[in-house]
Amino acid sequence: MKIFLDNLDFQIPADQLEKIRIACESGQVRKVTQVTIHEWLYVLRWEVSMLECKLSYTSQSVSAVSCACGCHSSKNPCIHAWALAYWHKNYRDQQVKTGNQVLRDQRKSFLADLHLKSHSELADFLSLTLKFYPDLYKWSSLLLPSQMEDSSIFDYYLNSMSEFNQVQSSKSQLLTIKDIKTKLLVLEQVQEKALQYYLQGEMEKPFSIFLAMMVSAYRWVGSIPGANASKFKQKIIYHIQTLMQIIKTTKAPDLRSRMYDTLIHTMKNYPHFIIQRHDNLLSCLYLFVEQKKKIKEFEKNELPDYLKSSFAWYEPLETLWFLYHQYDLSHWVQWIQKDSLLDQINPIFLIQFSRELTDRYHEEKSQNIAGLIFTHSLHLECRQTAMETLLEIYLRNHQTELLVEASAKAAMELKQLKFVKIWKEASASDNDACIKFALAYKKSKIFDKIFYYKILGELELVDLLLAELESEKDILTLMQFDHLVADSDPDRLLGIYISLTEDFLTQHVGSKAYEFVEKVKKHFLEIRQKNLEKDYSTQLQNLFPDRISLYSHIDKIHKIEI
Repeated sequence: MKIFLDNLDFQIPADQLEKIRIACESGQVRKVTQVTIHEWLYVLRWEVSMLECKLSYTSQSVSAVSCACGCHSSKNPCIHAWALAYWHKNYRDQQVKTGNQVLRDQRKSFLADLHLKSHSELADFLSLTLKFYPDLYKWSSLLLPSQMEDSSIFDYYLNSMSEFNQVQSSKSQLLTIKDIKTKLLVLEQVQEKALQYYLQGEMEKPFSIFLAMMVSAYRWVGSIPGANASKFKQKIIYHIQTLMQIIKTTKAPDLRSRMYDTLIHTMKNYPHFIIQRHDNLLSCLYLFVEQKKKIKEFEKNELPDYLKSSFAWYEPLETLWFLYHQYDLSHWVQWIQKDSLLDQINPIFLIQFSRELTDRYHEEKSQNIAGLIFTHSLHLECRQTAMETLLEIYLRNHQTELLVEASAKAAMELKQLKFVKIWKEASASDNDACIKFALAYKKSKIFDKIFYYKILGELELVDLLLAELESEKDILTLMQFDHLVADSDPDRLLGIYISLTEDFLTQHVGSKAYEFVEKVKKHFLEIRQKNLEKDYSTQLQNLFPDRISLYSHIDKIHKIEI
């Protein structure tokens, strides 16, 4: 019988179950080694013998047995395999937990004893430890900092944490799991040091230390693959929230001035980016309400370049929403018109931002920003999404006049019929208004013949479309739009085709002439105009009775050329 772990007690031979339980509880499993993720090697004392036994597991059963007693079958296992499977299921986790608890108790006791040691004893212990583990020198500068001035504490901790910049693997610049854990531990330890200063009533030291941590975290997060970066991002957000709290609670004017200078220095000289729309370094900057003049200079001189670097990093969408909340429309106009802000943003994020603006339909700023994106973006899909957002806002706000005006503008500039449909529905236009709309597009500088024909078809301006098609010389263009007028005035449409055919036949004979005529006749059948096909054939026979090749052509190998 194969060993199944889910009902193991039931499967063990009844006369052996109690014996196996006693052996497991009395510690007869002497040694356990995990060979692979599914394979374990045991040393078992059974009666007077010591045996090695190897078991392989699936999620529900023992798949292989190799015991020193000679058993190698999982379908007919030996009593030793039964005992070890029973131990593995019922006692292994308990033993692991007990071992871990013992280890934790030993470490706790050791750390408690360290507090009772003299300085000389601790110095000797550290000296010996550093000889065996030279890498601990990096940690000593973090946990045992030397005396320093407040003005240099930022550089001190930044330099100390830079010792941990190097990755463990030389084959890749991406951080390994071990690298990530080490760097997170660095941030936790330095964070504890900064909070100790804060609890002692210090403000400038923890402010500088948190800034240094933030710069280091930004450096590291760029090398972290995928989802693992989220922990570092959360650390950065926490650091910034703490910085904001320190700024809010600091009252001394001179101290606040020094903090502002340190913050500006950091923003200008170290790479960073906005990862959260509310908590970021720029948010910290605006907490210094007394520095309005300097902040305005920063906005004028440095802010555009800062935005360029921020949009090049991880969270462009969060950056856009921070700008939305923090700055008025005049800033947006300057960035977009003067500093080419839209060209620096991945269109994917700009499209998403435009769509989310719809949720703020009650805010005038959302309308204006959507309008700016439509007007100044060079990306067609961005312009389209921005206009859709704008129209949705107008619709929700019952701004009918603006809806009509904007949809007309979008239809003409983007050359998309869906905006023509919106214009027609919103304006409830009669035939005269539709004609006026179509002719306005025809006279515009952005006129496109094909789209003009589409407008005429969409607005059901059959007479105008027929008039245009009468002067159309391209047979393929005619075939693209003739179905829109075929039912309204088939005779007039037939006259257009006869005229084009006469022009073609005066210049071509033989195969080309035959294929042209067949192309037209086949097209009439495709648009379900059998009467037109018959009338077309009849009129051609009347016009060209002597050109027999038009009606019975032998060579049909050539390609149709029109």
